[in-house]
Amino acid sequence: MDRTSLVASIGLLIALWLSPPPSHAAAATAPPPAPPAATAPPPAPAPAAFVSMGRRVELHPSRRWLTVELAPGASLDAARRRIAAAPGLGAHQIAASARRGGELLVRLDREAPDAPALAAAALALPDGGAIAAATPAVHTPDGQPLGLTARAVVVMSPGVDPASLAPLVRALGGRIDEALPFARALLVSAARAPDAGAVLALAERLRAAPGVLDAHPDFLRAAGRRRAPSDPLFPEQWYAARARLPDALDTTAGSARVLLAVLDDGFDLDHEDLGGRPRISADAWDFADLDADPSAGSLDDHGTPVAGIALAVADNGRGIAGLCPRCGFLPLRRGATDADDMKAIARAAEAGAHVINCSWGYTFPSTGVVEALRAAAQDARGGRGALVIFAAGNEGVDIDEAFDISALPKVVAVAATGPDDAPLASSNRGRSVDLAAPAGGMRTTDRTIGGFAAGPYARSFGGTSGAAPVVAGAAGLLFSLDPERPAAEVREILERTAAPVVGDDAAAPAYGSGRVDVARAVAVAAGPREPSSTCALAAAGTSSAPGVPTGALLGLAAFAALLRPTAARRLPG
Repeated sequence: MDRTSLVASIGLLIALWLSPPPSHAAAATAPPPAPPAATAPPPAPAPAAFVSMGRRVELHPSRRWLTVELAPGASLDAARRRIAAAPGLGAHQIAASARRGGELLVRLDREAPDAPALAAAALALPDGGAIAAATPAVHTPDGQPLGLTARAVVVMSPGVDPASLAPLVRALGGRIDEALPFARALLVSAARAPDAGAVLALAERLRAAPGVLDAHPDFLRAAGRRRAPSDPLFPEQWYAARARLPDALDTTAGSARVLLAVLDDGFDLDHEDLGGRPRISADAWDFADLDADPSAGSLDDHGTPVAGIALAVADNGRGIAGLCPRCGFLPLRRGATDADDMKAIARAAEAGAHVINCSWGYTFPSTGVVEALRAAAQDARGGRGALVIFAAGNEGVDIDEAFDISALPKVVAVAATGPDDAPLASSNRGRSVDLAAPAGGMRTTDRTIGGFAAGPYARSFGGTSGAAPVVAGAAGLLFSLDPERPAAEVREILERTAAPVVGDDAAAPAYGSGRVDVARAVAVAAGPREPSSTCALAAAGTSSAPGVPTGALLGLAAFAALLRPTAARRLPG
């Protein structure tokens, strides 16, 4: 079968995934299927689901989203012209790209009438020019689109040698592209690309193999940035004052020995408040363009404001001051696939990052991403762990009910509060929220050319994208007092010293332990050490759910039973 016919068949297969099976009577009268071609074994049935956080998540055929593979050497502009001119497609947006832009997740402005119609339109795209192949995407029950690349991520069970899977991969017609040892995982390619049926079938077969914890497609995702819409201007850096940063700076302004990794969409590394700092890590990397320069692309307006809130240089006579102005900075520009996120998390952990800030997110994270986050939080820094911080999101929903990535028990989920310590109406909530931080109308760094404002500073950044780096910077100050301090201990101090969130129910909090209080946390961290049962359990790698081993596929018991503790000034120049 040639590639064009294959894409068409796969698109129709996706459209029929959720169709009810035929009755036995109909099956009895239907003609027998044609035998498979002698050159290829019959494919395994394509599954209509993957596993996320211990739950089987159904995949639905999309009528609006496509995965597109560019031909070698083709330009993005040429591909966009081809899509715009194609019957049934037309106006569109590029929501994500991977592999130096060679793979695209495309959102059509207008839905196709049905999934087979979109499959037919995808069939017509490859014409020997800019586009090599195209296939419809799928989406989760909450509408999150997932592009289907030609690759699967295979996560091995603890103690199993990934090399043992090689014979089965070859027998199934795939190949091992790359080992991801930090997450005990392999990146495996199907025989054809992009081929929804082939990669889904490959993942299903590998998932059933002995020694495999899970296998899933290397989804191409348009991760939601967690920045709320612009609000009216607030006093400059009111959020730092509300979090009581000035009271903490007499004790510490951070240390270059402490490394804060920011995983985001690219950074203005020449910015006057970011570039001239004591340490920018040599481990910086761009997982979108696959090089050592994580500078912002033309559409990257998010990473620079996030980094400024946590890390902007103080006392330089310019602009603003970050929460941890003297800490080291590890900028990592995200790619768009699950494997890209796994590699970025692993790079931060292997570089010795004390804090990993993620002001983005999505629902239904795959097992590979979950395992990488678990390993970073538990095993980084010689077993002391990294504090992994996620923005809780700005949809006003419960992160546990949404199965949001921020609800994972090994990460710190951060909600957003306003100047009065009441939660922002847009902020997500839930029992798995750990902390809140002030956000909204935030004065922070911006791309010098482009970005939100005409100039190097934004006035209106906010949402949980802005709240997360407030907590990240606060954590950096605590680590600066003792760079060998376990991450679990820093987390416990931040939670124990937090101020109440106005209107939250203390008996069943939806906004965690409260709004971060930087001054109080630094004062406690600078004082004598106090024993903590939470830290002892975390250091031992003990699951908070009895009978659920650490490293298991986030059984729902572990997911729901996150351990929680009860809940002279110097201004930067």
